[in-house]
Amino acid sequence: MSQQNNVNIHKIERVDESFYFDTKSIYDLVINFDGERFQCVSFSAERNKFVLQAEFTVPKEFNLRDILTYTDIIKRDFRTVHYICNTNVQSIVPDAFYEDSLAEELVSFHNTLAPEHLLYKNNIERLQSQLVFGIRPTEIAAVRSRFPEVKFTHSGAALLNYISHLAFKGKLMQIHFHQQSLELVLMNSKECILYNQFEFQTKDEILPIVLQLVEEFSLSKDELQVVLSGEIDLGSELEQTIKSNFSKVFYAPRDRRFTYTYRIEDDPQAHKFITLYAASLCE
Repeated sequence: MSQQNNVNIHKIERVDESFYFDTKSIYDLVINFDGERFQCVSFSAERNKFVLQAEFTVPKEFNLRDILTYTDIIKRDFRTVHYICNTNVQSIVPDAFYEDSLAEELVSFHNTLAPEHLLYKNNIERLQSQLVFGIRPTEIAAVRSRFPEVKFTHSGAALLNYISHLAFKGKLMQIHFHQQSLELVLMNSKECILYNQFEFQTKDEILPIVLQLVEEFSLSKDELQVVLSGEIDLGSELEQTIKSNFSKVFYAPRDRRFTYTYRIEDDPQAHKFITLYAASLCE
């Protein structure tokens, strides 16, 4: 992002040099904005690999429209653009019961759908389901001001498409962290038992949420595999808290259905970007 008015912007970037100098190649872009954190990854169609992974921590005075306008590394044309959203207005509907004409009714059954919400859907292939979700026009307009043909992807759909291809047996819980919320997926082998979103005010509220679900589903803390992803740092106090309560805890591995430039391969914090890499699987 260009620094406007001498504002300090913290950036962590892993990028293949060709991304800056090769102006004729075709690239796809995935972007995510979560509070004060903006992320993006870019895929080279010609090289068939991801060549850019970047994360910015930006001041509160920057809104989404500002970020998309002033961020230097996305000031180029892209073939496709996916925007990851995390709205809690969503429902997962089996393909057998889904019809576009019933989308509003299906989402309203479990959610308070405001009149201004616009509905989108993502495909969850392994579950043979659609994740239908509502986004407010202000968020849509902010993204489309820079990328008019953007595709909207719910982080839950990306998570479910990611986790369904992990090699594991038994019960597995994935906890995907956001700034003020978390998404939780509970799997029994390849069967999805639960997907839900939970808001929190402080990180002290996270463990009680997880433990309540463990008790509700009669899960063993020694046998349950717990996968961490999203906004959680290696070696953090939150990681240690979770590890002190569960025996099998690990960070989400890189999705091996894709290839990556060596600069991205070396990143130990790949778990922070798994929904961005899985966005294309939701179409």
